[in-house]
Amino acid sequence: MKQDGIGENLMFGEGRTIDRFMIKESNVTIHTEALFDLEHSNDYRYSLLKSWDNNDTESKRATAILFNPSQATEHILDVTVMNLLNCLIPNPSYNAVEVLNMYPVMRSNPKDFDFHSQVPLDKYLLNLEYIKYALNEKHTDHVILGWGGRPGGLWIDYNKALFEIILQAKKPLYCFGETRDLKKRLQPIHPSRFHLMEKLPDLRMYNFSYQL
Repeated sequence: MKQDGIGENLMFGEGRTIDRFMIKESNVTIHTEALFDLEHSNDYRYSLLKSWDNNDTESKRATAILFNPSQATEHILDVTVMNLLNCLIPNPSYNAVEVLNMYPVMRSNPKDFDFHSQVPLDKYLLNLEYIKYALNEKHTDHVILGWGGRPGGLWIDYNKALFEIILQAKKPLYCFGETRDLKKRLQPIHPSRFHLMEKLPDLRMYNFSYQL
C-alpha cells in the first residue's frame, strides 16, 4: 500500500486495489439506553432511548408512544425501532427518540395476549408514571403517537389515564398517518405497518382527542 497521500491505494483480497479517495468514510454513533422491569426484565420494557451524533444545535428529541414492545433491547433491533430510526436519523431535525408504549409487555404478537388479566396492576401503574415523567421532566420536544388500531376498549380506565397524561403534557403531537380501530375510529398508525424498505410517510401534526 502506498503511503504518500494522493493516489494512495487500498489493498483488497486477491491483490485488487482501489484508490482510497474514491471512498467516503462516514461514522455515526448510536447510543442506546433501555429500562426494563427489575423483577422480570425479559417481560417488561418501559423505555428504549436511541440517540445519535448531530451537529445541528437546534435538533430535537422525540418521544414515541406505541402499543407494546416487541423484541428490541439495548442490543437487538426490531422492525418498529428500525423504521423509526430510518425515518428520524436522516432528518437533521432530530438527534434522539425515546420509545415508550401504551402497554409495557414485551410480546411479538399482541393479538395472542390478554393485556387486561395477565399483567399485574403495578406494572401498568409504573408504566404510566414513567410516561408522565418522560413527557414532563425529561427533554422531550414533541411526541409521536403510533399505537395502531387496538387501544379502544382494551382497558378503558387505563387508556383514559394514559390519554390524559399525553394531553396534559401539552407537547406537539405527530403521527405517520391514521388507521381504523375495531370501532371504526381513527387511531395513529403503528410504524411497523410499513415494510422495512418502505419509506415511512412524513410526520404530520396529529389532532388528538380520545374516545373510549
